[in-house]
Amino acid sequence: MDDNPVGFLIFFFANLSFSIIIFYFFLREEKGSKVKYKVIKNEEMQEFVFSFLKNYYFRIINDD
Repeated sequence: MDDNPVGFLIFFFANLSFSIIIFYFFLREEKGSKVKYKVIKNEEMQEFVFSFLKNYYFRIINDD
């Protein structure tokens, strides 16, 4: 990662929007003509989602 703060912010927000889009489609559930959003109630799935985000952003921030 270079020392350009503007480049870092662009890179960070691009990855943030990427993960938001991924989880938007992941949590989306269509029922007929209505679109419903699921709340993750399964603890294993919650752990997976949070560990994925934590590892993903930790890897991005510490990418030297």
